[in-house]
Amino acid sequence: MEGMDANMAAVAAGHVAQNINLMETVMGLTYIGGQGCTLALVIMCMRSKVKRLKAIGNVCVLPAIFNINEPIVFGAPVVWNPILMIPLCLNSIVIPSIMYLVMRIGLVPVPSAPMQMWYLPNIIQGYLTTGSLAGVVLVIVLFIVSWFIWLPFFKVYEKQQYLEENSKK
Repeated sequence: MEGMDANMAAVAAGHVAQNINLMETVMGLTYIGGQGCTLALVIMCMRSKVKRLKAIGNVCVLPAIFNINEPIVFGAPVVWNPILMIPLCLNSIVIPSIMYLVMRIGLVPVPSAPMQMWYLPNIIQGYLTTGSLAGVVLVIVLFIVSWFIWLPFFKVYEKQQYLEENSKK
């Protein structure tokens, strides 16, 4: 809150907002589907050839769009899953780092007004948080990066699940 107060004061004085580490940026731009950018995982599950993963993806898509990732985290499961925990942790480091760097060099405006509606879809938050279409582009780029982080780990997990599913037949 202090960072946002300082940003609002700077903008009111005719300066540029400088504080990047805010709830608006972390939750509004980097929690794409929830912490760990799990929306990409949900979409991968929806497209899976494994029936259980497909069902989980279909159930989890609506909550994930609104940044609620508990259904996928506990349903896939990501929790206590050594394969899926790695990309969750990687996304939690890489995605905020990219966001910080992009804002620090000035490609995307730093938020200068409170906007703590973390449950809105990130595309909308990207615009409302930054007041710029650059925020929307940033969310799209971050989603793509998170997709590529999740992909190899998901493929390994999907293959395991596929073999397990077919061994029961």
